[in-house]
Amino acid sequence: MRKLLAIFFFASVATVGFIFPQKTIYAENIKYELRNDDIQVMVEEESSTSQVVKLLKAGDAISMIQVGLTAEAKEKLADKRNEIEQLDLDEQKNLTLKFDEEVTSTCVEYISYFKGGKKFRLDSSNTIPSTEEVAQTNDLQSEQSSNTSEEQSTEQTTSSSSDNSSDEISQDNSSNEAMEPRAGDLGKGSPEIPEGGQLINGLFDSPVGGIGFNVKPIMPSGTINNGMPYHEITVQGKNNWVAMWSLENNRLDFSKSFKGRMYVNFGTAQADGFTFTIHNDPQKTQALTKARDQGKDGQNLGAYGSSSATTVWGVRKYPNADAIGNSFTVEFDMYTNGNQRFPYSYDVTPSQLPRENVSPHMAFAFPGNLEKTYGPISKSMLGVISDENDWFPLIGSGRAAKTNHYALRYLNNSIGSNVQDGTWYEFNFSFDFPTKTFQYYLRNPVTGNQTNVTSVPWSDLSSELKLSANDSKSYWGFTAANGASEGAVKMVFADVPVPLDYEAKNQIYDSTGQNISVSEDDDSKQKYAKKGDSVRFETVATVKQLDYTSPYLLYEGEVSPDQVDMSTLKESTVKVNDESIGSFVPTTNVNGRFSLYIPKEIKQGDVVEIESTIKSKDDISSDIKDSFSASLITINPAAGSYDYLTGSPTYFWLKNISPSLNVSWSNKEELTTLEKTIDRSALSEGGYALPFYYRGGTANSTLNYTLIKSDGIIEQGTLNNGAATTDTKEKTMTIPTSLIKYGSNTFVLQLTENGSTNAPNQLSFVLNVLGSVQLSKAPTKLNWTNRTIGETKGVMKRDEGNNLDLEVLDSREAPANDWYVSVSIIKSDGSAPFSDVDMIWKDSAGTSTSIPESAPSSGLKIMDKLASVQNGFANQMHLGNDAGVLLKSDKYLSIGKYEAAIKIQWTLNQTYEPE
Repeated sequence: MRKLLAIFFFASVATVGFIFPQKTIYAENIKYELRNDDIQVMVEEESSTSQVVKLLKAGDAISMIQVGLTAEAKEKLADKRNEIEQLDLDEQKNLTLKFDEEVTSTCVEYISYFKGGKKFRLDSSNTIPSTEEVAQTNDLQSEQSSNTSEEQSTEQTTSSSSDNSSDEISQDNSSNEAMEPRAGDLGKGSPEIPEGGQLINGLFDSPVGGIGFNVKPIMPSGTINNGMPYHEITVQGKNNWVAMWSLENNRLDFSKSFKGRMYVNFGTAQADGFTFTIHNDPQKTQALTKARDQGKDGQNLGAYGSSSATTVWGVRKYPNADAIGNSFTVEFDMYTNGNQRFPYSYDVTPSQLPRENVSPHMAFAFPGNLEKTYGPISKSMLGVISDENDWFPLIGSGRAAKTNHYALRYLNNSIGSNVQDGTWYEFNFSFDFPTKTFQYYLRNPVTGNQTNVTSVPWSDLSSELKLSANDSKSYWGFTAANGASEGAVKMVFADVPVPLDYEAKNQIYDSTGQNISVSEDDDSKQKYAKKGDSVRFETVATVKQLDYTSPYLLYEGEVSPDQVDMSTLKESTVKVNDESIGSFVPTTNVNGRFSLYIPKEIKQGDVVEIESTIKSKDDISSDIKDSFSASLITINPAAGSYDYLTGSPTYFWLKNISPSLNVSWSNKEELTTLEKTIDRSALSEGGYALPFYYRGGTANSTLNYTLIKSDGIIEQGTLNNGAATTDTKEKTMTIPTSLIKYGSNTFVLQLTENGSTNAPNQLSFVLNVLGSVQLSKAPTKLNWTNRTIGETKGVMKRDEGNNLDLEVLDSREAPANDWYVSVSIIKSDGSAPFSDVDMIWKDSAGTSTSIPESAPSSGLKIMDKLASVQNGFANQMHLGNDAGVLLKSDKYLSIGKYEAAIKIQWTLNQTYEPE
């Protein structure tokens, strides 16, 4: 009969959790909240004269939480004993404030706290309005708020602006208190540029205007920028207006997302400042302010227009006429042009008259737009400055100009104690195409303090830059101006917002020769090398602009030492103009850098190709995206200078592809099928132990095993794969004896890994169970020792304790009484003294029978199924030393040693063989 094996597959079902976005619902009594990543405080109104400040969240590292009240709140505070600058929230979660009369404005001016030994301040400008206030906010503000990270507490300072270009951006009317510096010493920026500085060959056109812009390569020493070269942009000079713009092919493309990051050193000397500007001025890479009157126009920073409206030959000219047209500017103003310098009062705003703004500050504007950026002002005989409704008075040429500062951010004691401290800060800007969001902020890379993220309304940005008429692209770069003062500002790019067309190209290949190079934002992981595989790094550089012959080359590459084993880099091959010049041993260090000296003259037009193979590490526990960057350095022997040929960093994925899960019946070889035969009597009561061995798979994953027989699951469970997946591990299962039948028993083991889509690993085991009849126990020695002469005659029982046990195992499926055990003797020889000695069998009833000598068909029947005790499969007989085989002699035997003189032969006889 053919047996069918049914295999059962079990699918593991994972519970999927859906996370729904939550919208905060404010109760009617909640006035506002102040919050950031560290802390969250809510203010509730119990009555018109009572408010409760509640601490909702504070990180473990937060201490000395204090509440600063507004002047109005302190004035109306009922308990004058609490009329102090700060009220402590450290020891209590809630702070109830009682007032003599209603407080109409925000009662909390700021929340201050300590973290990591430094003091931070959360101003009232970070409040989240009540439901009623939110309902009154226009749609654009709501959209901008939703596009801004809550963690960054983005402060939106521009009003709604429709597609109609005549709509204005309202000026930042945040209170002065909201913009004041934070309390505490916020320290300095980075004394050196943080890691990531890049070379920017071919990014910008030559500067226009004066000689204030300088771009030079820096070969750092030690660990600065991880030892990699970078370009440093310097702006300096006096009575100077300069600009430097991206080349045509490096314009910003607003049809896709981009981001930029650069380190800025504001220097230490007083200067006017600089701008980051995007434009579509008709002058393209020659765009620059036309307002360049020495002693007057340093304040325009090279991007804004004239300091006043003028009339020339009866023609009225407005300030924006001299500005860079179709432009957007983020200004970094280092010098306050306030009312003492009237009429050049660029930095005066209505909410702050007659006060001067604090510098340095950061803000944005549209220099080419009169309505959005400039406003007319005038001064009385007493020196009081006031706004005017029009640019041209009845008498005179024209009124002075002030500029509107959108998203005004004071920098000192905001991200550092004094940003003009000669250290490096980080300016970030980005554009997200799906949401049409342009944002920027300034950050201290040492402390992490940063200005609030500013979002620029898309309708204003796109209309001012005239993107629809310029294929969604714009020139971008920097402008600067200095008056009589002379200061220097330095910039280093870490992320360039456009793909650069470098002179050198870096590529990465896996062990099969497949190109696995990807862009920085490629997270698809479709191209990758497996961890533990060798990776080939290739640099191809074309020497384009070189007016000398370099006597040799230096090559420097860098890849993360955490992902590759630098000790496996044995040599690099070099080709020049497709001709091999040999293999060279590079110098490596623990930081993942490797350098190579190439003894070959290099001239303009040469193409240099370097290949290096490095093994990736096999202990990577997750997928990693790494980068490879390289530079070739030529030497000008006459000038003693260096030139760099560099490529933008190229990225590649190292995937944590675990070795396939392997399971076997053996720990020495791969054994997927196993067959064993066993007697039924050998099965223990506890069952049959069946071990299996496994290795590979994903580290610390959960393995599921199932042992199946045709009639169901025998055993199942889970295993932790552990971190050492290359080690062989063992698991022993137990098959209950009750589930093992006579004949062939087939079992299937399935092993799966959680999260894996691979088919189950499967082993097959066949256990053949047989039945038999066998003499399993018989005496090995019968003893008659230490006898005296008087004890050597007659029937002699064996020594005390020399019992006789016989056992027949009958493990057949249907045992029958078809067997018996017989006994016979074999004498060693016929000589005395054993010629007259007889061996007799005395049964349990006392009947004695002479045991015959062995012959083919002889033997005395002494035991069968009926004449035995049943114990499972065992048929047993137990006789003491006075029964069974006894020694009989009619004469006295001489004293001596007769070991093995007579042998007893036990024979299992089967009279019936079952079919």
